[in-house]
Amino acid sequence: LVTSGVEVCVMSRTIKRGPLRDLKESWLQWLVCVVLVTLHTSITYLLPFPDCPTGYTGPGGFHDNASAIDCTGGVSQYIDRAIVGKDRLLPVRVLEQAYPVYDIPRRFDPDGLLGTLTTCFLLALAMQASRIFILFHRHLDRIMRLVCWASLQLLLGGVLCGFQQYDGPIPINRYLMSVSYVLVASGLAYIVLLGLYLCISVWNLWSGSP
Repeated sequence: LVTSGVEVCVMSRTIKRGPLRDLKESWLQWLVCVVLVTLHTSITYLLPFPDCPTGYTGPGGFHDNASAIDCTGGVSQYIDRAIVGKDRLLPVRVLEQAYPVYDIPRRFDPDGLLGTLTTCFLLALAMQASRIFILFHRHLDRIMRLVCWASLQLLLGGVLCGFQQYDGPIPINRYLMSVSYVLVASGLAYIVLLGLYLCISVWNLWSGSP
C-alpha cells in the first residue's frame, strides 16, 4: 500500500527519453526507498533497548552461548511489544516447534512492524522490473537491464552480508527482512524473471501457460 501509494502520487505523467529513462521516471521513489532503508538500518543497529546489546539481531535463547537470552529478534521484538503488545505475538510453544535448537523463551513475531520498511523497498525493486518492461520495448534493452539490476543487487547483498550465510555486517535474515536479504532475494527474482522472459518471449520455448 505504501509503495503503490508513493508510485501513484509521484509518478511522472510524461514519458522521458534516453537510456536511463527508467531512473529519471522514478528518482523520487528511490529517494523514498533510501529514507526507508536508512531508517530501518539505523533503528536496527543503533537504537538501544533494555537488557539487550545494541544492534543484536540473533534468535536469542541458546544462540551465541546464551549471551542474549531474551533478545530474540533484537529491537524488532522491543518495537512489537511496545506497539502491539506481547499478547499478540507468537506464543513460545510455536517458536519452540519452529526453532527448537535455540530454546527461545519469549514471544516473538517473525514478521514484525520494523520489517515493513524493507518490505516496501523490496516492492519498489519489483516495480523497477515492471518499469523496465513498460519503458523499453527491445529485447536487448530489457535483457541488459535485468542482468545489470540482478548483478548489482546480488553484489550489494553479498557485500552487506560479507558473502556469508549467517554472519557479516548485515546478515541475511528473512524474518527481520534485513537489507541484505531483500537485495539477494530480489536479485534472484530478477534472474528468474529473466529466464522466464527468455524462454517465453525471446526463444518461444514455452507459451507461459500452465
